[in-house]
Amino acid sequence: LFFYSNSSPLKEKKQSKMASTWKLVVQILTFIIAAGLMVLGVVAMITLDLTQPREYFSNLYFIPFGAMMILAELNAGFVYNWFTFMLPLTGRGLFNIFLATLTFTWDPWYWIIV
Repeated sequence: LFFYSNSSPLKEKKQSKMASTWKLVVQILTFIIAAGLMVLGVVAMITLDLTQPREYFSNLYFIPFGAMMILAELNAGFVYNWFTFMLPLTGRGLFNIFLATLTFTWDPWYWIIV
């Protein structure tokens, strides 16, 4: 029997190359966003306002969470041992959405950045 296949080896190779290109783009963007999150945490800690403890603690979390994003993209084994939800892409995506919601505030500088 002859089974008709819609895909050719050349087409599959092209799709594979495009998928690896998109994966690289997403990894680079994740590194940039994680580094920006860490810088935001450091700058917010330098310009500290002790009258708002919620802002202090949320900014304090930006630094290790940004580092965790970078380590998860680098496939650091201990991140997956301690935080198993970061292993699938869905877990990483939901973690990134969680971090994005942490950055929302009513401060005008944040609205300019966003």
